[in-house]
Amino acid sequence: MAKNAAIIMAAGLGTRMKSRIPKILHEVCGKPMLQWVIDALQPLNLDKIVVVLGNKNGEEFDLIKGKIEYVIQKEKKGTGHAIMQAEKVLQNFNGNVLILSGDVPLITTATLKDLLTIHQEQYASATILTALVDNPAGYGRILKNREQVV
Repeated sequence: MAKNAAIIMAAGLGTRMKSRIPKILHEVCGKPMLQWVIDALQPLNLDKIVVVLGNKNGEEFDLIKGKIEYVIQKEKKGTGHAIMQAEKVLQNFNGNVLILSGDVPLITTATLKDLLTIHQEQYASATILTALVDNPAGYGRILKNREQVV
């Protein structure tokens, strides 16, 4: 059975929200956004979960329990750089790695499970979860052809 891990990017400051608290700590239905993501991952029984945080003294640490590890992204150089911060923790890991943003509270365990299943059945090198939205302003874009290939 394949090993699976996850990296949660949670170092952003949420400056576009014009808030003093990190975006991942904003509550949705009474729970911080980061907690929703962690809760969606935990039923998958991943071998490792790594959270990339922006500092060492925030409330974020109250959410990180159990077999969840963390790394600090000292300089904010984008999402690729955030993922690279997890390299030392996953150095000897050989398996699939889910990469998620810490600010996606609506992600479900079922969606993540399906994503992993499709990825493994297709023997894919990489699999990207995308969504169609009515108004994509403010979102990153991924262009696909008719065969759904990026």
